[in-house]
Amino acid sequence: MRKILFAATILASLLLAGCGNFMAEANYNREAKSAKYQSEYAVTVNKLEMKEGNFKTYRRVVFYNVRLGENVFACEGYCHVQVDRDGDIEIVVKTGEDEYLRHYLGQKQDITYFSEQLKPVKEGDYRYQIVWNPKIWLPEFKSN
Repeated sequence: MRKILFAATILASLLLAGCGNFMAEANYNREAKSAKYQSEYAVTVNKLEMKEGNFKTYRRVVFYNVRLGENVFACEGYCHVQVDRDGDIEIVVKTGEDEYLRHYLGQKQDITYFSEQLKPVKEGDYRYQIVWNPKIWLPEFKSN
């Protein structure tokens, strides 16, 4: 009886050890695939950030007033967007070979922004545009 119990214990141990190895191998394979995708993502994001930082990305940046439901400001061109130490948005636009302009926009509670990557009209065309919403600058008159 002891021999049978001992043999059953050894057999169960071997089965569990084999199952553990199988599970460990499955986890390793899953983690390896995950790491591959993460590193592919990290490499892609790094390449995009390098292009943006070197003004190789043509984009449009739009500031949107969520309370009023309308655009406040839009900038389009080879630009790089960054938040400075004060929380203001800094937009640097490439306007020619070794020529740049920098714009700052203060953030307010009800204004958000988004930046989208676009394709330029012509490669190497450094033309850019800034569009303000005219409603912001015009006073509202109320009649009595």
